[in-house]
Amino acid sequence: MTDALLPCPFCGGDAYYHEDEQVSTEGDSFQYFELISCNDCSACVSARHHNDIYEAWNARTGTATVRIAQLKAALTEALASCSHDLPEYHDEGMGCGLEDRNITDRYEAMAFGWEQAMGRVESEIISHTQEILTAALNPTPATGN
Repeated sequence: MTDALLPCPFCGGDAYYHEDEQVSTEGDSFQYFELISCNDCSACVSARHHNDIYEAWNARTGTATVRIAQLKAALTEALASCSHDLPEYHDEGMGCGLEDRNITDRYEAMAFGWEQAMGRVESEIISHTQEILTAALNPTPATGN
């Protein structure tokens, strides 16, 4: 038996050990309980024996803690995919193709530029982020554990 506490299975927060007492309904006797609680979300387990409580807390952490770590990693990756370095703006030679398409009207040029920009955002950022988040929310079962 070890007194090391694993992270909270619900939120991944740090856990701590403490004791509590409860008075019987007649008010003439006390019962002492040992508790392990999460600092962040207040999830807890209680027991009357020291060995039981650590075992009970640590036995619950397996799949939830792994899932929390997977979701945090996916969200971190999705956030990073939204943080692309944008190309430097150049007044001349933007290479946007206005001249090639014989677009001279400024409103038509603006519409063309907007469509091109949104297409790039969709292909390079949004679709990639959707793939990451979809995979995180619909994981394939682990094998061999």
